[in-house]
Amino acid sequence: MTSHGPEFLIQHEFHNFEIAFCGHSGSGKTTLIEKLAQNWIILGYNFAYIKHDAHSFEMDTAGKDTYRINQAGASAVFISNSKQSAYLSNTTSTFPLKLALSCHDFVVIEGYKNLPIPKIVVLNQSTDVIHELESSKAQILCIVGTSLKPPPLPQWAVEIPYLNRDQINNISDLIDRHFQHINATTPLYGLVLAGGKSKRMGMDKAQLMYTESLNQLEITSNLLKPYCQNVFISARNEQEHLYHEMAKLDVISDSFLNFGPVGGILSAMRAHPGAAWMVLAVDLPLMDNDTLEHLVESRGRGHYATVYQSSHAHFIEPLCGIYEPKCYKAFLNLLGSGIQCPTSMLKSLGVKILTPPNSILPFSNANTPQDFSTLKDQLRSPHGSAH
Repeated sequence: MTSHGPEFLIQHEFHNFEIAFCGHSGSGKTTLIEKLAQNWIILGYNFAYIKHDAHSFEMDTAGKDTYRINQAGASAVFISNSKQSAYLSNTTSTFPLKLALSCHDFVVIEGYKNLPIPKIVVLNQSTDVIHELESSKAQILCIVGTSLKPPPLPQWAVEIPYLNRDQINNISDLIDRHFQHINATTPLYGLVLAGGKSKRMGMDKAQLMYTESLNQLEITSNLLKPYCQNVFISARNEQEHLYHEMAKLDVISDSFLNFGPVGGILSAMRAHPGAAWMVLAVDLPLMDNDTLEHLVESRGRGHYATVYQSSHAHFIEPLCGIYEPKCYKAFLNLLGSGIQCPTSMLKSLGVKILTPPNSILPFSNANTPQDFSTLKDQLRSPHGSAH
């Protein structure tokens, strides 16, 4: 009944959606990116840029406060105002950078030709860089050159698409198709969070009957099925058999114990690496298809997660959302720093926050017998929420 699998592993260095422009100095990489950027801005993309410099560089001005403290021995400095911020570190750790990049749709990288990431190779008059990249041929999406026809290339590179550097729309379309392929090959699984102890309710909330025909575990599972390739139930070990019999679905037992909902989400991500997860708590009896459909249609695939704004100021609804694969490592790092509240975790990351399409009623949850009675009456009224 418990499901495990190492499928759908997605490799990336900085961001799920990233592409590197590689070539020798003077090949026109920056100019090409500038022209493509004009297209991306028109299309409404929010992208980030990373530059790899093989030479030493400085990003601070001698005499400024940040420069003085950096020179005095600080391993990292940060400066900000109401419009912008900057972070400079003397370490090569990319984790803070990955967190900062998570709120962008995609990342454009200039350089880093030896990293195993998707790349466009930019030629000048020489084709030497192609010979240097034979070991990375599987990651080369396109070769861009100055001539209309490809120059003489090694046999292994002949089948790689070639474009002239002035064919900006064609290059942009190729990149867009690559990102669409990533979208298409990242499965969306559903996860019913049903592993709580239901102490205040006095009975298992998954077994509550708000209608005469289905229990709440079945209703929640059915809500997820139209949007997900597979639906699983998150539960404690002792609940596994019961929940499997109730909903006829595979159960992912908690392997991260005593971490509440975060433990359930991490256990699912550990069981199926590379999948995105549409998470829904079992105690939301007024949840409807409109709310879930809007969540799927508005999904921010480049973000860590997509969730709804709560009715309470500055809060979000973490138990109805889509969690992208990269959440796994980020959540583990946050757990290591002592953060285990899902709301606090998501606020620490780059998440897309949506406004509920109709009302906040779908997020009304039942924690006590009085809640159950009230919401049951509401569902049975002529104006109640319908699944």
